[in-house]
Amino acid sequence: MSQVRINIVDIIGTSNAIIQKFGNQIFEVASSYLNAGSSIVLDFHSISNLTSGFCNASIGQLYTKYPSIASANIVIENIDQSSVWYEKIQDSIVLAQNPEKAVIIDNAILALFD
Repeated sequence: MSQVRINIVDIIGTSNAIIQKFGNQIFEVASSYLNAGSSIVLDFHSISNLTSGFCNASIGQLYTKYPSIASANIVIENIDQSSVWYEKIQDSIVLAQNPEKAVIIDNAILALFD
């Protein structure tokens, strides 16, 4: 199996991985490689801002669409594992693997506005 490096900055055209649209772009590119049988490296080199919305739209969607192969075929690089950004990435994976958690969180947020 070949491995393809996806440089986030090159795909989204900015160091700010902050909107869902950018996450969807990464999802589409990564999906094409996974569908072709390649494993992928998501390279966050030169990213200066990262949001949960981006992580959910890119990484979360990948783990939702490819639950049986995601863990073995998606590598995250150039993110400090002690950073808040790493936590956001891990949260997007956990929510994708446990959709019931997302419902609980959504309901808790909605309850704040009742």
